[in-house]
Amino acid sequence: MAYARKQGQLKNGMAEAGAALLVGGAIGNAIDRAVFGWVTDFVDNGRGILNLADIAIQVGVLLLLADAVRDFIVSRRGRKSNPLT
Repeated sequence: MAYARKQGQLKNGMAEAGAALLVGGAIGNAIDRAVFGWVTDFVDNGRGILNLADIAIQVGVLLLLADAVRDFIVSRRGRKSNPLT
């Protein structure tokens, strides 16, 4: 994450929070696998059973997607002459 931020790929708080949640969730699951040999799922959200690391990964991905969509919309506003390009 520090490398991506230094390269200018994480431009705002939403992207930074999304990347932090994604990496933190992945590290949390990796620690569970290394220590216990498995990941314990204990949160039932109605569609599946997850753990907090899984939820962090999902929220992180959603934040990164929202940031990408926002960047796309902002970049399209600069091309008012031809909206299809």
